[in-house]
Amino acid sequence: MTVSTQTYQPTMTVGQVYLRIAGSADPLRAIGNVSQLDLEIEEDVRDLTDYTAIGGGIWDTVARVKNVSLAVTLHDLDGENLKLASHGAVTAVAAAAVPAEALTAVQGGLCRLAHPGPTLVTVTCATPARVTATAYALGAQVRKTTSPSHVYQCTVAGTSGASEPTWKTDGTTTADGSTLVWADLGAFAAVDGTDFDVRPEGIMIRGGGIPSGCAISAAYSHGAYIAVEGLVTAQQTYEMAFGGLNEANAGSPCLLDVWRCKFGAAKKRGFIGDDFQAVELSGRVLKDTSKGVGKSAYFREQVV
Repeated sequence: MTVSTQTYQPTMTVGQVYLRIAGSADPLRAIGNVSQLDLEIEEDVRDLTDYTAIGGGIWDTVARVKNVSLAVTLHDLDGENLKLASHGAVTAVAAAAVPAEALTAVQGGLCRLAHPGPTLVTVTCATPARVTATAYALGAQVRKTTSPSHVYQCTVAGTSGASEPTWKTDGTTTADGSTLVWADLGAFAAVDGTDFDVRPEGIMIRGGGIPSGCAISAAYSHGAYIAVEGLVTAQQTYEMAFGGLNEANAGSPCLLDVWRCKFGAAKKRGFIGDDFQAVELSGRVLKDTSKGVGKSAYFREQVV
């Protein structure tokens, strides 16, 4: 037996973790700042009790590897890492201008836009104009086509008359046809900072210029972003590599290769808190049957 003459060195490692789809020719992708990388071997131990003497004891024991697991804590939450953590699909969305997004306003409520980070926002009234000889249900809204453009809501259902009524613009009601009655909700106004506020997630309706239930149209621009659809893909099998440096031994290399592994979805995602966000992933190391005699089918360490 060859005895190593290497002196003992304490170990404290930092370094970069890499992933790629197992068996692919893709380059190993650095997954950013990782504060935890643990490999744990769990054994199924079977003991044979010594039945030959009082007091028992262990006659023999057999330990079989039951599971090899991984634990990884990610701090760089880019699209690929979020895809990994959520079993998701990532779409890159280019910057664009949205000419008209249909929305329904609610006083004091948020109109959620389809794209984040809107800029150059303009809001216009999309409530339809009144149509003659048309049945309108209670709560229906129409707009006056001439200036100043007011929005009206049906308070008594009925059928509109053959000609447009003389609209009241003082907050009272207007009769239309034989039974239909419209209530004046006021002149439509959509001034940024007065009637609505622009937020990263959409438009917050406030003030009296945009009545509740009013159909509106938003035009805006947005920058490029990624969209992650969670829990829409199956688990992938990955190859992992760790390029470590032992700070306790003058930065000497301490490397780890895991040939095949699978990660479960992150059990918890924190979105509000006082600390930097992190995603904790746990996974299983799988056997790689392609390794030859004397080579580990699970992982390899190389330590300088």
